[in-house]
Amino acid sequence: MDLSENKFERILGPLDEGDFKTLISLRLNENNLNEWSSIDQLGRYTAIKTVWLGKNPIMNMTLQGEMVDGRDRHDARVIAISKMPHLQNMNGSEVRVHSFRTKAIWEAP
Repeated sequence: MDLSENKFERILGPLDEGDFKTLISLRLNENNLNEWSSIDQLGRYTAIKTVWLGKNPIMNMTLQGEMVDGRDRHDARVIAISKMPHLQNMNGSEVRVHSFRTKAIWEAP
């Protein structure tokens, strides 16, 4: 499902366990997601295996909400991966279980 460029500021989790059970790919590029709670909610959609979050403010933030740039953007990716345990691909790149997910679990609260 492509929901890019819709100016969404937040994502809500499913209301029922059966909601969106067949949604395996979600594009949310170029929205206005700016809170980690939205990424937490995406993690509740357990069928999602692939997500795109490029060009959202959240992908340039630390857990404390501080803006980062350059190589520190990698940290936002690690945090996002830690919050979506079923993820296999993010922004077109494979999520490597032993590298990113392990690092994400240890670094993100």
